[in-house]
Amino acid sequence: MTTQVVEPPTILIVDNDPDVSKLLRRLIHSFAPRCEIVMVTSGAQALAVLVARPVALVITDYHMPGMNGIQLTRAIKGVSPATRVAIMSAEDVRDVAPQAHAVAADYVLPKPYELAHLQQIIGESLPPAASDP
Repeated sequence: MTTQVVEPPTILIVDNDPDVSKLLRRLIHSFAPRCEIVMVTSGAQALAVLVARPVALVITDYHMPGMNGIQLTRAIKGVSPATRVAIMSAEDVRDVAPQAHAVAADYVLPKPYELAHLQQIIGESLPPAASDP
């Protein structure tokens, strides 16, 4: 009889501001302590992670140099359609949401974060055991 090793689900944070990524990592870890959280600073790095391993959820900033969150979401859905994507933005959600939904983003996460909204996104994106403390 073989035992299958189940890897913890991965959440990928994509933001060119390391302080934002670190804060978000701490918050996510409090909601989903069994997850692996990977942080990168660019869309290109995010895509490299996605081709190397399964990722349950990508949380990406809307404004980033090189490849913005909309462009990254389009690329993610082309490589890994099942990966859920949340686009973070300090801009008015009414301005970001139409673009986000046009590229099949699953969520728009306004900055500053509402903890309940972040927890909801994580809960909907991960297997139940991964987000249980």
